Amino acid sequence: ELLASLWPDDFGAHYIYPFTDGQSDLLLRIVEPKALRFVARRITMEPLLRLVEQGLDADLLRSSMRRTLPLGSARMLTQAELPGFICASRAMNRVIEQIHKIRSSDVTVLITGESGTGKELIARAVHTGSSRRFNTFLPFNCSAAPRELIESQLFGHRKGAFTGAVESNRGIVRAAERGTLFLDEVGDLPIELQPKLLRFLQEGEIHPIGESQPLQVDVRVVAATNSDLERAVTEGRFREDLFHRLNVIRIQVPPLRERREEIPVLIDYYLKQYQQESAKSEIKLSQEALDLLSVYDWPGNVRQLCNEIRRIVAYSEPGAAATVEVLSPEIVQMTRQNKNKPGPSPDAETLEDWHEATRGGTLAEAVEELERSMMRDALHRSKGNISQAARLLGLTRKGLYLKMDRLNLET
Repeated sequence: ELLASLWPDDFGAHYIYPFTDGQSDLLLRIVEPKALRFVARRITMEPLLRLVEQGLDADLLRSSMRRTLPLGSARMLTQAELPGFICASRAMNRVIEQIHKIRSSDVTVLITGESGTGKELIARAVHTGSSRRFNTFLPFNCSAAPRELIESQLFGHRKGAFTGAVESNRGIVRAAERGTLFLDEVGDLPIELQPKLLRFLQEGEIHPIGESQPLQVDVRVVAATNSDLERAVTEGRFREDLFHRLNVIRIQVPPLRERREEIPVLIDYYLKQYQQESAKSEIKLSQEALDLLSVYDWPGNVRQLCNEIRRIVAYSEPGAAATVEVLSPEIVQMTRQNKNKPGPSPDAETLEDWHEATRGGTLAEAVEELERSMMRDALHRSKGNISQAARLLGLTRKGLYLKMDRLNLET
């Protein structure tokens, strides 16, 4: 019946399928379903069925491998469908892996990092990768709301609960029901309001102003801050129990200077985006301008880079190559100062040791050995002081730690 459904009665072509059963090669010749050999059962379907079974098993195995292999950043970002979410560095790839690991959980997430690193974009990625992705993602900036109104804005109030409450307000928390609430700059939340936030996180209930009974809510919280919450706890500006309740999963977003390989990709993305917004086209960067942007430290991180590209597009004519003249003066000045600054140089003995140690090796091995030698020298001169050693090497403290970890170098 299967063959009859696959081949019509007038089908007369012959197909040969090689098959190995471990003892001999079998040839299965499939002919017209009504042929005498088929009707008389002088051929067997078993080799064909075993061949099909093997094919299905192989396909299932390939599908299983595709599901269980770690997802690459590009694939995960495609699933997240977040415009502007660019990941082209190992540091950001670790962030993406963290987001992927908690995709099936509603656990509270604390995102930390410098201003302008894209913490809200990370929060949106957490939401988009979760089971709540079809519901609301609602951001709330804790530092932008007036101090006297922030409780009402967050948890709501009843009509007439206080002077000026001319109508009831559900509040931000209830507006994010079954979705994700993003609390940006959570470190700036007033100390007197922190117990209510703690109870909301622990019990899933809020108490709007003027209501006699608390209300149950189903909201996931993702918080972010660019301040040092541990220091705020020590100084009494942030409750320790609230900090631990927020700090269940912590995602540290690296600054742009620690993922420089993403700078050209970001430049290309925002150059295209702002050209479309300005109805311009074919604007490119000269090689010198691109080099200066690539080595700049970007204290304002991605936000500063976006504004700089917007400036370049505004100043440039369609079809022109943007030169150094259209860059911000502080970028040109600071970058050229850094390029002219003399860097640390190992002494003759260190160079001789490095040359001997890398003789006959690859270029990558030689570079790693040189980095290792210079870091040892800097740590020796600074007597193990990481901050001082980082300054000697022209690195950040975090950058030095990352290199030491990569090269298995101990202090």
